Amino acid sequence: MLAEERLTKIVMILKERGFVQVEYLARILQVSDMTIRRDLGKCQQQGIVRRCHGGAMLTGANRQEISYEDKSHEHQTIKKNIAETAAGLVKERMTVFLDAGTTTFEIARRIKHIPHITIVTTDVYIIHALLPFEPELIYIGGSIQKKTGSAVGGFTELMARQLHFDVSFFGAHSINEHFDVMTPTLEKRFLKICLSESSNKSYIAADYSKFNKTALYRIDNLSDYTGVITDYRFSPEEQQFIEQKQIRTIPVPGQSAGQELSHEEEAPYD
Repeated sequence: MLAEERLTKIVMILKERGFVQVEYLARILQVSDMTIRRDLGKCQQQGIVRRCHGGAMLTGANRQEISYEDKSHEHQTIKKNIAETAAGLVKERMTVFLDAGTTTFEIARRIKHIPHITIVTTDVYIIHALLPFEPELIYIGGSIQKKTGSAVGGFTELMARQLHFDVSFFGAHSINEHFDVMTPTLEKRFLKICLSESSNKSYIAADYSKFNKTALYRIDNLSDYTGVITDYRFSPEEQQFIEQKQIRTIPVPGQSAGQELSHEEEAPYD
């Protein structure tokens, strides 16, 4: 494999996983650790990656979140199954917070006919979609992250601290091997912690593709939530860890064959 081709594949893997270790890249690309370190050094000189903790992660614009439009086309059937399961947790007269994201958008579509509920969100797409329907709507505003349609910033956090929710549903940018929930943006880290603390019950709704990946900032751990709604298939070792941490998992139908890669050699170039 030519060096230029190898560098391209390294960047593709980083875009898929967020952070990778030198040993992982060496195994996947079938070269030595020393070769990978040289490659990462070249990528760092070009401003593409940042070396850290025995590996590397994308920098700056290379680490931006995926656009709302791109997310909406990913894992559509799985997201709908997750949303159906989440909707079953919403009852009449509840105040429900929905995090910004395409999975929570699907939840919104499935709870819009539940009588006498109030839906609170930071997602402009959810607000627009629910305008013709019965639920009372509260938009937590602020600066709009145009790529994702999400309100962020100091004004958003200030408003969030004045509210209280019966139940909240959060998406996840990535969940690492320790089941820490990660985000690439510092503003979202503080906001999500604040919103979770304002909820009687809080759930993570995440499909299998969000697991075994990382980002720059840690928000919290899956053990901090009432439950995790996911189609991800946990390995026996992970299941043991879950039991130790008392993480409640809520499985959904429609397991995807693609997630089997999570416990084998991942196919990072698809």
